[in-house]
Amino acid sequence: MRYPERGGYRSFIEPLIDGADISCNTCVTMIDPVRRIVGDPSGDMHGYANLVSTLPLPSLVAMMDNVPSAVRTAAETLFATSVDLVSIARRTAQVSPSLWFYIHDRDIMAARVYSPSFKSADNAPPGCGSLQFEIYASIKAPRQAKAAEMTENCLAAMERMGVARRDDVIFTHHKRLPYANVVFDLGMEARRDLVCAWVEAQGIRLAGRFGQWAYLWSNPAFISGHKAVLDILASG
Repeated sequence: MRYPERGGYRSFIEPLIDGADISCNTCVTMIDPVRRIVGDPSGDMHGYANLVSTLPLPSLVAMMDNVPSAVRTAAETLFATSVDLVSIARRTAQVSPSLWFYIHDRDIMAARVYSPSFKSADNAPPGCGSLQFEIYASIKAPRQAKAAEMTENCLAAMERMGVARRDDVIFTHHKRLPYANVVFDLGMEARRDLVCAWVEAQGIRLAGRFGQWAYLWSNPAFISGHKAVLDILASG
């Protein structure tokens, strides 16, 4: 695993960001590959010459018209886990025995704990450290707990496992990500490949973990985007 000493993964693409025209905080609501336009909630239409999508594959298909029924049905069956991230800032630099570790206790909500400051000391102020508890759910295994309940459960688990004391905690933070990991249920790959083939036949290139609907770590995810750009350049 290669990880920057400073700046996180963003530092890898900082030179590209400086020369790019980037629009943030804009939702995509419609994609028309025939007219090559992308629509947003305000009704504005944005034309494109080439399109690389890292949107979750089911969401991408839902934004498009004239999708064959078999493709639309296959896309609707694809699902992923969501993750609630409970981050804990500590006054101690050494906060974890390893970069991540797994938890199997049924009464502890988190399945895995990760330490950003273990990966790079620059991810925390001098003398401090961080832990991030990962709590997963899905449409097949929903979770009803509120953020405060999750945070309390993680703090109690942290003490119970002997990782840290509460008086060592500076602050906590909760964030929910709707997409965490692609779920490989029976026959998923065949259904996914059907959807990907149709989307790519519309001239849309797919990249990223959820764009390609695959279990991609950071490096393969970056490579998938790089390959998409190379394909565009090769096509003239």
